[in-house]
Amino acid sequence: MLEVEITQQRSIHTTKWEIVLGMNVYQVIKLLKLNDDQVKSVTLIYNDKDPLSADYTLNLSNDSILLHFDSVTQRLKLIELYDLKKVKLKY
Repeated sequence: MLEVEITQQRSIHTTKWEIVLGMNVYQVIKLLKLNDDQVKSVTLIYNDKDPLSADYTLNLSNDSILLHFDSVTQRLKLIELYDLKKVKLKY
């Protein structure tokens, strides 16, 4: 179970990393790769027929976290936690 601290309307972070609204998709993927001991499963979801028509999403499925990126700017615009049983939150 991933333990994350939430800073409302700004970021989520652990003792080893921080994901902040406005980061680009490359930065987030690189950060997650460097911390693959904590984050086990990441899936990139996008429209492969028309990549600019819909947002990109990184699904951290084991941790119930969705990271939504604007398809044009590729900047993080929303952090969504969808199953609070899979993640331990600190405020």
